[in-house]
Amino acid sequence: MAYNFGGKPYADQTLDHLPEFKEEVDMTVLCAKSVVYIGWRPQDSGYEFFEWIKWARRDESLPLTLLVEAHRPNVDSFSTPYQTCFKTQGRAEELLELVPPWMRDCVVWQDGPEHLRNDVAERTIRSWQLLGFRTIVLSTPDGWLDQGPLNGNEYERHLGAWTKREYEALKFKVEKYSAGLIGFWRKG
Repeated sequence: MAYNFGGKPYADQTLDHLPEFKEEVDMTVLCAKSVVYIGWRPQDSGYEFFEWIKWARRDESLPLTLLVEAHRPNVDSFSTPYQTCFKTQGRAEELLELVPPWMRDCVVWQDGPEHLRNDVAERTIRSWQLLGFRTIVLSTPDGWLDQGPLNGNEYERHLGAWTKREYEALKFKVEKYSAGLIGFWRKG
């Protein structure tokens, strides 16, 4: 279950108990000129993230937004909700090849790093930090959560476990909420 940007009243998916941190996380994404969103599951994620961006930035131009999703049926079922939103099939490890340098303002990877072995996810995130992205927002379960493929999607299998230690090793500000951990990093 991913963090609910904007704080709709889902008690297990908000940071209402940490209002200053919540504002930092939300504003990290909301102020971005471009957003790369990794992973989308039609069966449980809907369009809440994209609807939040549309609602929150209604008086401004919408950011250039790219959905990157590994599972082809999920890509095919995603309808872009606004004109500056696009989609492509790809994996987090390929992000620097998929996203041009001029579109590397912010990446949001919710409930994603645990789908890779920790060493692969950490190497991937470090490459984003060193070679491009200005801000990164991650969320994961807190520790190991056993999960196999879902709805025929092998990419849903959990291969890693994240704790505050993994986030902090990557220089992320991190906090716990009842659905797991969420953290963000800004280029110094």
